[in-house]
Amino acid sequence: MSESNPYAPPKSAEVESSSLPPWQCYGERVVARNGAVLPKVDLETGVSDGELTGISRTYQPAGAGQAFRVVLLIAVYMIAKDLLHTDESWLLWAVVGGSIVVNWLLRLRGNVGGTVTVTEYREAARERRLAFRRKLRGGMLLLSLVLIIGGPWLVSPSYQTDLSLLLGGIGVLVARAVWAAFDRPKTRSESGPAGALRIRNVHPEAMVKLRKIEAEEQAKNTTAAVPRKRTVFTSYYHRFPLASLLGDGRKNPFMILVVVLMKLLRSKRLERETYDFTEAIEIREDELHGTLREKTAAWRAAHPDWQVILMERLPSPAGDMTIETVLLASPGLEHSLCFHQSWLAQKPTPGVSEFSFLTWLRDGKILCTTHMPLLPLERPDVDAARVRGTEEQVFQAHLTRSASREIRPATSPAELLARFQQERRDIGALLEAAGLRGPAREIG
Repeated sequence: MSESNPYAPPKSAEVESSSLPPWQCYGERVVARNGAVLPKVDLETGVSDGELTGISRTYQPAGAGQAFRVVLLIAVYMIAKDLLHTDESWLLWAVVGGSIVVNWLLRLRGNVGGTVTVTEYREAARERRLAFRRKLRGGMLLLSLVLIIGGPWLVSPSYQTDLSLLLGGIGVLVARAVWAAFDRPKTRSESGPAGALRIRNVHPEAMVKLRKIEAEEQAKNTTAAVPRKRTVFTSYYHRFPLASLLGDGRKNPFMILVVVLMKLLRSKRLERETYDFTEAIEIREDELHGTLREKTAAWRAAHPDWQVILMERLPSPAGDMTIETVLLASPGLEHSLCFHQSWLAQKPTPGVSEFSFLTWLRDGKILCTTHMPLLPLERPDVDAARVRGTEEQVFQAHLTRSASREIRPATSPAELLARFQQERRDIGALLEAAGLRGPAREIG
């Protein structure tokens, strides 16, 4: 999906991407900022009903990023040439293998040379067919490498045999390239304003639907009482502890390797613009994410005397990630249970579920028991412990920890909510002091 367009009109004909919404229609093209999530409309067919799956579209303009890749590949060749004093097959293998590693590391690093990545939607059945064909082409690539590099070791070496294997491998590569050229998507990416891309060859029906959605969004913004600024900050997840990033992937060796490399490379993929919690909107229980709704209902069924203090939703500035929070309290407002559910819009997964129990004590401290890995924050005012298990198991551990402590119950649900919001502000300040997030700022 990544190619340059030498016939693109000058960028000065458009507004800068910093003043753009996440996406907008521009003539017969769609302009999207880095990290934007487009509406659920297949850009190639115009279909917006049925099962759609999110996919990534990446575009890198010609320039510093590609020059950097060339420099790295030359470095790989020079190192291989100096260190490997063997035959040409081993040298070629080192260069090819090194090239693959370089490209993989650059993908993990993210945002090299102005790379722009947006999320769009495609018919699920069509995407499955495309994915299958991509796997076949991957097999063809592997076969060509085996013929070109490993062929001499698989059969008796001779000039005639080596030449036949080399030509066969090249033939497979050419066939793969021709197939890929005919099988690539109809839509094309091209350079847009700084930090954005443009998508052309969009299906006419898709453009009609996108313009309708855009007009509806503009109407909502027009009828809003007073446009207000919103508070955001940058989260630096590559600075978080490894255990906090792995979550359920801690048993997957490949996932561990990827996350470790992204941390070492300070990957831009692990930096995210985030709204402050004050930008969240209250929602009803029936509007909660399915997983969070089930967890909340299950807890209230087992503890019917617990009451709801807060239910809210916080989207991300890019629109691709959502976080929902539910705060429940015991009958006497001694203990509270906080659920968090986060998920990506383009991924058909249940997302990440987290929960913690909080109790305020008369000595001014907060007792916290959670199933999550603890962040390395200096909190003399918080007595935190991690306990693995279900919500009920962690709650029983929390009750054991609080049995010998003097509890300071809230006098009202409003006071408990105020305590919870203050705790959020305190955590935000500590994260900023630790360099795990940037300072808060306002955007229009």
